[in-house]
Amino acid sequence: MLPIFLKNQMELHLSSIGLFFTGSSVLSLLGQVPGGWLADRYGRKRVILAFLLPIPLIFGACAMVNDWVAMLALYSLFAGCLSMMGSASLALLSESFPSELKGAAFSVRMTGFRMGSIAGPLLGGYLYSWISPKSPFIAAALLFFIGIPIVYLFKEEPKNQSDIRT
Repeated sequence: MLPIFLKNQMELHLSSIGLFFTGSSVLSLLGQVPGGWLADRYGRKRVILAFLLPIPLIFGACAMVNDWVAMLALYSLFAGCLSMMGSASLALLSESFPSELKGAAFSVRMTGFRMGSIAGPLLGGYLYSWISPKSPFIAAALLFFIGIPIVYLFKEEPKNQSDIRT
C-alpha cells in the first residue's frame, strides 16, 4: 500500500518512490548482522521485544505524518526494527522447539511471513479504499501490537550458568 499512498497522498514521482524504498532497505540490510549479535549478547526475547515494541508506535506515527521525508524516516525505522528481529526470532524458534519439530516451526514462521505478504496488500487495499488512506497504518500497528504477547510464549535457553535462576 505504501507505494500507492506515496503516489496518491504525497504526490511523489515514481522514481522518488523507488528511491524511497531503496533508501529504507539500506537500514534493513545494515540491521541483519548486529541483530544477531545483540540477540547472542542480550538474549533473543529481549532483542525481539526491544525492536517489536516500537513498531506499533511507528505505524501509528505513519498515520499522522504528511511529509514524505518523515514517512521515509519512520519506514526506515520499521525496516530496521524488523531486520534486527530476524536472526533473534529464528534462534528463539530453534531453542523453543524439540529437534523433531524445528523444521515445522521454521515452516510455520515462514508461512506466516509469506501470508502477511499476501494478505497484507489485500487488506491494506480494502482499508485504503473503504475507510481512509491512513487506515492501513492503524491496522498494521494493531497487528504488530497483538504480536507482542506471543513473544512471551517462547522459552529461551540461558546464555550461561549465571543466567540460570533457581
